[in-house]
Amino acid sequence: MTINDVEVAYNSLGASHACIFSNFQECSKFSIEQSDYYLVNNTTACINIDKAKGYTNKSHAFSVDSLYISKTNNAVYFIEFKNSSYFRSKAKITRKAFETIHIHNEICGFDDYSFCSNVLCCVLSVNKEKEKLVRSPLLTSAMMRASHYSIDSSYKENLEKRFANHIASKSNAATLPFLYSDFKIVFDDEFDLFVASII
Repeated sequence: MTINDVEVAYNSLGASHACIFSNFQECSKFSIEQSDYYLVNNTTACINIDKAKGYTNKSHAFSVDSLYISKTNNAVYFIEFKNSSYFRSKAKITRKAFETIHIHNEICGFDDYSFCSNVLCCVLSVNKEKEKLVRSPLLTSAMMRASHYSIDSSYKENLEKRFANHIASKSNAATLPFLYSDFKIVFDDEFDLFVASII
């Protein structure tokens, strides 16, 4: 079994349900009070897991936003886009991560995923004016990006460790087909570089 088999499985599903094929920009769409904007502008093609989950045999309430099959890194990246205002609870992220594992397993139908890495990645759009963003439908994506503040590497490292440890603490080999082998935090202004490293 190879990473190509993962690609074949999603292409097979997409042959009947083309809507699962998308790009990172579309998967990062964020809506509030009838206003839509994108957390990233990268148009690299990916799988929309939110849509793919509707074509599995079981019902799934949660999933991450997108999936990217990286032949370069022999890895499958499960990517969730979050505005920082909505990144307060580890619980929902963990549930999305776990349900996506099951969705992926149903689509691919493999018994063993040791042939590749499976990486959970959270892409954060960081904004100083969290509450303003929540309350204002007039704040454009350009205004949002302009109000970003920088976070030092120690904060990012701490965030990664806290979520990785939380996910590990909730892992149950009896109920999960496989576990994520790595966890990454990527801020939106780093996203293009991140994508360049996996394509």
